[in-house]
Amino acid sequence: MQSPLVESETKELREAQWEQVLQAVLKALGQMSAAVAKERKSQDWKVAIATHLRQITTATNPWLAARLHMGKPGALSRYVVECKSGLRPPALPYLKKQKNVKSAV
Repeated sequence: MQSPLVESETKELREAQWEQVLQAVLKALGQMSAAVAKERKSQDWKVAIATHLRQITTATNPWLAARLHMGKPGALSRYVVECKSGLRPPALPYLKKQKNVKSAV
């Protein structure tokens, strides 16, 4: 079992890595960080980002939902499942644009 200090540092490191990948994906899509808060929760490019980060990182639904301003983690999870199942065709072009962005780890 890790000490609370080590757990906190580990969490901070993971989240910094997720943020680095998120910034790379935003750049690949030509989106600005400010747009994340302004656009609607289920915006197709946000769904594509969440789907991609869930595939290539260990980013959690709560972190992604908060960082992408997508509402509750359960809603984000549903959006990701829909995207992966092909039920969100408008998100697919955004998903393809980020295929070259890999995890920092």
